[in-house]
Amino acid sequence: MDNYFNKLSDIVKNHLIFDLSIHEKNSEKIRAAYRDLEKRLSKKSSNRILLRKARFVSIELIENVMRYGYFNGIYQSFVSIAFYKNKFYFSSGNLVANQEVEYIEHRLKEINSAYLSDKPRHVLRNMYRNKLSQVGTSENDIKIGILELARRLDDKIYYRFNKINNEFSEFTIICTINA
Repeated sequence: MDNYFNKLSDIVKNHLIFDLSIHEKNSEKIRAAYRDLEKRLSKKSSNRILLRKARFVSIELIENVMRYGYFNGIYQSFVSIAFYKNKFYFSSGNLVANQEVEYIEHRLKEINSAYLSDKPRHVLRNMYRNKLSQVGTSENDIKIGILELARRLDDKIYYRFNKINNEFSEFTIICTINA
């Protein structure tokens, strides 16, 4: 999976249409980025359904970085979007506490297992419904945003953790939707 992750990373780097570096929780910068994001996505497609999916995935990644990433003044979190061969590529990276890595990886493996099925959308929808029935929708309940994200993707979520030090790891994901 590492080689494929590297290949996807190269596609994102070489075909960027949007790149947002986030080094602090700055809502003004994020609002301006949303406006820029809309313009850049619209230049690649006029399909409203596709643009809605791309917008959702982009915003979900930005919000996840802002909500769950650690900001230490040195590492810059990011959200990048590329368009290549009729496919949108979304990548995000942020710091996570090392104690959270196992839980995040477990959740991603659970979600990615849906893509082993011949009907991944059906499996993801059922996972989402089951999670909602278990925990409700309050902010304090177990996070379901990653399931919402996965339901809009056309392939599994590729991810990598790179340990930075004893406290933090860099968490990077790449996901796609077809145009």
